Order: sequence, then C-alpha cells, then structure tokens
Amino acid sequence: MNNDVDSLDSSISMLRDTCERKSSNHKLFFLEIPKLLDELSRLPLYNDLEVLSKEEIDLVHYTSWNNALSIFGKIQNEDQVGDQAGSQHPPILRMYNYEQSNDPYEGTIKPPKWKKIEDELIDFAKKWEIDAGRIEESYSRIGAYGCSFSSGSSGIEDDLTYWRLYGNDGQGCSLKVSKSQINCEYPYMVRYRDNDFTKWSRRDNAEDKNIADRLNKILTACMDIMQEVDEERKIFLGPLVVNVMFRIIHSYYHLIKHKAYEGEKEWRIIKVMPTSAFGVVKFDTTSRNNIKRYVDGPLLSKILQSASAITIGPTVPSRGAARAYIEHLVREVHDIKYVAVKNSKQTYRQAP
Repeated sequence: MNNDVDSLDSSISMLRDTCERKSSNHKLFFLEIPKLLDELSRLPLYNDLEVLSKEEIDLVHYTSWNNALSIFGKIQNEDQVGDQAGSQHPPILRMYNYEQSNDPYEGTIKPPKWKKIEDELIDFAKKWEIDAGRIEESYSRIGAYGCSFSSGSSGIEDDLTYWRLYGNDGQGCSLKVSKSQINCEYPYMVRYRDNDFTKWSRRDNAEDKNIADRLNKILTACMDIMQEVDEERKIFLGPLVVNVMFRIIHSYYHLIKHKAYEGEKEWRIIKVMPTSAFGVVKFDTTSRNNIKRYVDGPLLSKILQSASAITIGPTVPSRGAARAYIEHLVREVHDIKYVAVKNSKQTYRQAP
C-alpha cells in the first residue's frame, strides 16, 4: 500500500463501490467492509514523504543497553512452554505507552475541528443505538503506543545530546533505520504547537483544516455504510465503524506535542488501542526506573537494511565485546544483512 494520502481517497472510493454492490452480493459486502475499514485506520492523513525523502534527514531510535539485548538477544518466548521453551524471538521494536510521555499536554492538544468530528461521532453512535456508555468507557481507557525516532542530518546516530537524553546516559545503543524500508510502517513527523489555539500560525491552522477535511470524508463514507446495512449487520458493523474512527482521531492527537519540545524533532509510529486489551499489552522489566507497558512494534529485519547502522553507546562497558556480541546477534542469529555495527566516537567522561 502506497504511503500517500491519495491512498485514503482510493480506499474511501472502494468503500462506496462496495456499498453500491451490496444489493447484488450481500455476503461479499459483509466480508469486505471490515477489511476496508481496518485499512482506513492505517492510512496516512499527513503526507510526510517529501520530508522523509530528503537525503539529509535520518531517523534514529535510541534505547538502553538492556533493552537492546532484550530486542536482539535469545529470549524465552512467554507464550511457549515445554520443548519449545527458549525459542528465538524475532527482533521487534517496542512501542511504549504515551501515558508516560514527558509532555504533560501529550494527547490533549485537540484542534477544534478534529474535536468537533469526535463529538459528531459520539452523536452518530447514539443515533445508531450503539451503547454510548460502553463506547465512552472503552475510550476513557484508550492507550496510544508508539516508538520514537530522532531526526536530523548524518551523524545523529552518534550525537552526544541524544546519548544523554535517550541513550541511558551513553550506556545504550542507537538504531539508524533505513528510510526506504520504514516507509511501509508509516512514520509521522510530530507537530509542535501551543496549547493556546489563538496563537497557532496560519500554516498550522491550514494543515489541521486539511486533516479535518479528510476525517470528514472518512466519517461520511462510514455513514454511507451504515445507511446500507440492515439491522442485523448494523449490530456488528456499527461498533466497528466507531472503533476505527476513534483509533484514527486519537492516533493523530498523539502527533501533536507542546512547542517546548520542538527541539526533539521527533518522528513516531503510532498504534492506538484500549489499555485493557488482554494478551496484547506486555510489561518491560528491563527499565531500571519503573515497569513500562508496551506492545510489539515493527519487525527490525524489515527496517534495518541498507544505509542502516547500530551504534554502541560511548559509556557501554567493554565496548569491543559488546559490539562483537550485537554483531553476532544481528548477522548470525537473525540474519539481518547490510547493517553497520560500530562504536560511538563521542568523548564522554564516565563516573569514577
């Protein structure tokens, strides 16, 4: 699927065409709609491809050493027991719950036009006689998970400031990912804005109007679906439509942070779900500070390809051995080719 906002218009057209075919093949209609709705929730409303395609922009994920070992190491699969215990996990980036964001305004800066659509969605849910109480209860516990990437020019994978902020004070790793591969995972550039809407620039307001227009297109298409569905199908499809719309809107709320953080130049991959989702949310025990909730993110073998690099932090003990071990895990255990594994060149005073 092409990572372009035009794909959204194509999918909406497919929804309309499917609705029109409903009378001739009701079963086909019922099977196609859930698939198309799920596809909608994964299509980009922002088009950041032009920025991402620039040669001077690199995307880098910083993580702690323990977490890097947890990602690449031979870890026992929690879901397997007996003879299968100790089997190999594929290396997967973790997506952490943004409730633990350092920005107190995370997820709360809601452009008025977007919030209006969210309110309309709740009104429509009541009109469809979907249990509004159940919807509000579900989304009062909504969780946004994501993995973050720093962006900048070549060398950002070995940047002293980022080591201090995000690389466990230099005792971690950085993963520079291949932009040509990460496109399929839909990374979005975070927008930094004032929580006072009256101070927004004309450009910010114009961009948010474009997003609102696209959200309206999706909502209108979903309404057309509900008009075509009989009462029996509506019981199933109604909550699905509302679910998809909430996932889309809330994922974009988490692409807006306060202007105080704009120096981070952050990009994100976002996944939205209720935090009560059983069997999906896991717990990270590699953190020294507190146990964090996370979900599995993108598969590293897909995005660590040519032009990628893994850099061992400047204060990791026994860096030569650490580098050799990571290189062994990447090449021999996981067979991820074309990735440069190197030590940081930063000069960093370590504690006595």
